[in-house]
Amino acid sequence: MMSFIPPNARLVAQITADRVTLGEGDGPSMPFVGDLVFADQAWAGPDGRNMYLVYCQHPDGSVRWEAELFESELEPLAPACA
Repeated sequence: MMSFIPPNARLVAQITADRVTLGEGDGPSMPFVGDLVFADQAWAGPDGRNMYLVYCQHPDGSVRWEAELFESELEPLAPACA
């Protein structure tokens, strides 16, 4: 199990099931628009658009779902104050 990583983005587009890997934590489920996520690694996709490896976690740190998403499917969150 991962430790909980604070989210840094919000999902703004519906993602199809074929693009999602469900986690094994407490009740894995499909992504919903509005899910708060952690966008991890970034790279240029086959068409040159930016892509991210994204995780959605439960509060205990277990992964609810993960997916490779286009930058346009995410909205960055403002950094949290310390």
